[in-house]
Amino acid sequence: METYKRKNKHFNDPGHAHELTFSCYHHWPLLTKDRPKQWFCNAVNEASKKLNYSIWAYVIMPDHVHLLIFPNEEKYSVSQFLKRVKQSVSRKSKSWLELNDKLWFEKLTIVKNDGKKEFRFWQAGGGYDRNIKKDSTLWKAIEYIHANPVRRDLVDDILKWKWSSALDYEDRVDGPIVVDKVAHVQEQKHGQAPFHCRLARATPPCSGHQSRDLLQRSYLNSPTDTEDFLCPRSPPHESALWEDERHPPSRIPFA
Repeated sequence: METYKRKNKHFNDPGHAHELTFSCYHHWPLLTKDRPKQWFCNAVNEASKKLNYSIWAYVIMPDHVHLLIFPNEEKYSVSQFLKRVKQSVSRKSKSWLELNDKLWFEKLTIVKNDGKKEFRFWQAGGGYDRNIKKDSTLWKAIEYIHANPVRRDLVDDILKWKWSSALDYEDRVDGPIVVDKVAHVQEQKHGQAPFHCRLARATPPCSGHQSRDLLQRSYLNSPTDTEDFLCPRSPPHESALWEDERHPPSRIPFA
């Protein structure tokens, strides 16, 4: 029986960017294969276009996702954006598993307290949402997001991870999610609109090897302190790929 989990509260303040983190069900590595990762990318592109959001940075990990988004409308709802993205991925996953992988389909189908069955791709609760309005905080968030695959020992260089906006910022290639790279951010000042931003195809303050060296020194050498600083209320997405208590199948789905 699935118990209810408290939903995350979103503060939809005009002019604020949002650093989002959300995980797969039970933190299982459901995003390991390219198929569900591409479904996620398509969902983000469609939601950002439909709801007028800019995607400033992202990384897709095997068991969780980081997104840095900026709403271009004064009135917006982060919950609505997340609902569009998550439901799209869940629907495609459910349809594919029902036809191709009954074992995982049953594993991801839970029984709610009212006795009804529900397919669950994402962890309940809404994940983590931090409002960002300062230049310095913004760049630390972008660097932290890009460093995730190296910190998890998936690659030894941020540019070797295809499913990240790091390549966009290095002008190497346009990734699977359309990114509006941050060219300049002005901190909030008295009498001015908060977080006044200009978007352009430009590189961050540090680029190339200088950027990766900075990541190596500032983020990889002390990951615990860095994560606590950037994501004090973050869910335990850095845990092991599988949770022993649930005993999932050892075979990765969506092959």
